[in-house]
Amino acid sequence: MWTTEGILGLRVAVSNLNFADQLSHCIRSSYIVRFDDHLQTMVCTNST
Repeated sequence: MWTTEGILGLRVAVSNLNFADQLSHCIRSSYIVRFDDHLQTMVCTNST
């Protein structure tokens, strides 16, 4: 599930079913992707 975090970008819950789709969306949207292993989240931050 996608949830907005305002200017901080999009925080995405990582799951085995939709992780690839989420990562692809971040790349297509020109977001910077970083991972938080402890929280098991992928954070997509707008590069602008």
